[in-house]
Amino acid sequence: MIPAQKHSPLFQNLREGTLELESQREPREPKAPTMHSATTATPLARVLQCCVFVAVVVWVMLLGGVGFSPEQMEASNDTSPIFNWHPVLMTTAFAVLMGEALLAYRAPVIVFADRQHRKLWHFSLHTSALAAGTLGVIAAIKSHTLKQPTPIPNFYSPHSYLGILACVLFLGQYILGLTAYLWPRWQPPARQALTPYHRFLGLMTFFVGLATMAVGVQEKTTFVQLGAKAGVRSAVITIPAVLLVLLASYAAAVAYHFAAPAPGSGGSAGHQGMHPEAAAEWQPLHPTH
Repeated sequence: MIPAQKHSPLFQNLREGTLELESQREPREPKAPTMHSATTATPLARVLQCCVFVAVVVWVMLLGGVGFSPEQMEASNDTSPIFNWHPVLMTTAFAVLMGEALLAYRAPVIVFADRQHRKLWHFSLHTSALAAGTLGVIAAIKSHTLKQPTPIPNFYSPHSYLGILACVLFLGQYILGLTAYLWPRWQPPARQALTPYHRFLGLMTFFVGLATMAVGVQEKTTFVQLGAKAGVRSAVITIPAVLLVLLASYAAAVAYHFAAPAPGSGGSAGHQGMHPEAAAEWQPLHPTH
């Protein structure tokens, strides 16, 4: 066969046809991220996540544990066993499930075949967080209303007000993420435009949730000091102090997980040819211009 000349009409037509096909090709979907995509702070965030949960469970056990009904006394009752579900369930909702949903989207422990499965896992964790948080709020309200001889008012403290804000933000983000990315699913340009705002609002909701936990821990510690006359060096007072430090450290680790580019991503150059929506998901929150 005689090779085509570089400047022959046949060669030129073939070259132009190849370029046109490449320009019409759909942007490639990114490979599913692995644990190698995690920043150095991501494993630390997961360790702190576990430490926060364990500290809350140990503290609740020292406060008398959990139960499903009040403990009757002579002229009153003790609804603490019901209320103690509240810190356990809210920690499970915000610190564990929502925290893992944020970490797993960029650095999942389980490797998924494609980005759609990663979205479903992200949504499943948030759905579980919604269920745990709802039960946690019910536990607090039930413990207040069943208190004898006088019920305790609901939603009166700074912790309650901050908690309402956290729940409203979470529910709004949940509905927004469901409708935009899963069903009925917005058009690609709209999803691409929403992605950085959705990430920011999700991270803000998470931080508001951790702040609500911190205020609630301090509020409960004050009640324990005043009511039970616990010593300032006792475990029931020391553990919540350590818990607040763990919450602050956990928040910092998650923030760095989002602020820093994933190792090996190559910055913006590493996202060339990637689907625009996916590229937006993998950019740091504050990219340099």
